[in-house]
Amino acid sequence: MKTIYLFIIGILCTLLQACAVDDDAIITSAQTVQIDNNTKSSAIPLPVISKNQVIIRYKTYHTPSQKRALRDRFFVLDSTRCSCGDDDLELWTINKDSIDVEEAVDNIDAEADLEGDHQFFFKLDDNDALPLQETALIQDKLAPLHSNAVNIAVIDTGVAYDYFEDPFLYYNPDQVDCRSEISGWDFVNKSSNIRDDHGHGTLVTKLITSTLDAHSINHRILPVKAFDKAGNSSYWNLVCATNYVVNKRPAVDVVNMSFGWYGVAKQDIMQSLIYEARKTTVFVASAGNQGIDTDSRIPHFPSGYEVRNLLTVAGFQPTEAVYLDPVGNISKGIELSEISNYGSISIDMVAPFAYQISIPNKENDIVDAQGTSFSSAFVSARAAELFKNFTSPYRVRKYLLDTAYFSEEMKKNTREGKVILNEEKIEKE
Repeated sequence: MKTIYLFIIGILCTLLQACAVDDDAIITSAQTVQIDNNTKSSAIPLPVISKNQVIIRYKTYHTPSQKRALRDRFFVLDSTRCSCGDDDLELWTINKDSIDVEEAVDNIDAEADLEGDHQFFFKLDDNDALPLQETALIQDKLAPLHSNAVNIAVIDTGVAYDYFEDPFLYYNPDQVDCRSEISGWDFVNKSSNIRDDHGHGTLVTKLITSTLDAHSINHRILPVKAFDKAGNSSYWNLVCATNYVVNKRPAVDVVNMSFGWYGVAKQDIMQSLIYEARKTTVFVASAGNQGIDTDSRIPHFPSGYEVRNLLTVAGFQPTEAVYLDPVGNISKGIELSEISNYGSISIDMVAPFAYQISIPNKENDIVDAQGTSFSSAFVSARAAELFKNFTSPYRVRKYLLDTAYFSEEMKKNTREGKVILNEEKIEKE
């Protein structure tokens, strides 16, 4: 049986009566779980698990008749494919009077050539809103197809490309997976319009591109919209988005995942998609912003996946007390942000938690952005820089960890106390 914190949600539904919906409806409201006072946050937002939907992946080829037979076996009332991508993924709505979700997922997993996961809904940890404008044409923002450009996908709320002066969007006219596709895809509204209507994705992308521009790294961004204007998403949206990214050619080198969910552990399909791209792609995931130890409290994903081409990032709060000792690559005075999650098993490193991001518009605004979303974005940019010297995701990951600074303070919060610094802003001894 999959490891899943259904009992917590069940208790909440009983105590709070917040899950009372029509028996045939999909639960879509957010829930929280109270934790003890030893943690820095008193309420952890848990995903809401659908009670009549499951996500399946065909691991081998199935004929249309074989697929129909499987749907009949599992009492499927309706099946949906990703709005862009291959036919190996399906969202099934099942007749829960004939089979419950937990039984369906377990039975699907027992099939040798299928994977099955729960469908659930959750929200971004960071809620950085941004006043958005729409003045530019996407065609003016398409970057030329250079063989030496590093390709970075950002799975988020989309991108407001009006705020980017130079062409920067990933575009390959020889690989158009879906009708009207130009650069990226919107899995929320099922269209090619990747404009950001929230702001989070634009800030994350801007931090990545500005970091790469500062080091003259040729790059292209593939924006993939999986969160709506309120920051809401579903596991289905994320699976479709990840599947879309890993099948791109030329291959995406780095995938930034500045999001995460709590409690629903070891969803196999997402983890498999990340693992299967291990020869081409590094994934970078944020640790989350609830100030808890996600190894011993409630787990957080995708940062909790154990995959060798995944980097997981917590956030430290830059202070004037931070110093660097180049001898031994040691950093001193590093303090974990009060709201950053951490974990000596699951978290690889810490990176700066707070940034000032320039958004070029009429006011030439500087946005103060905070959260492990931006710690992750900074590390994504650093990983992207290394692809000019390495082609193996494993070597990129290893070099980044081997050359990171060490912090004794962070040893209890990450695997090995590794720190990625914005050295231009730190005083050296």
